[in-house]
Amino acid sequence: ERAEAKGMLPMPFEISEAFFNGLDTLGAGKLHLTLVRVGDEIASFIFTLHDGTSREVKYYGADYVHSLPVQAYFNLACHEIELAIAG
Repeated sequence: ERAEAKGMLPMPFEISEAFFNGLDTLGAGKLHLTLVRVGDEIASFIFTLHDGTSREVKYYGADYVHSLPVQAYFNLACHEIELAIAG
């Protein structure tokens, strides 16, 4: 059964060029992208929107072969919590 029929996103899914072009409309300082690199490879990322009073994680992505050994998910989540506390 297709993922869409179950109300789920198909995996992997592609974020369109229109999405990235639309980020300009948010204004300066409203988005945050953090990458975890292992050597020359991007192992993981977290994409967050914020308005100065709250933060919302929109996307997390990982290459599990590289991200699991460095606990990228945990470290990115902690980093976002630290940023939220710092304001």
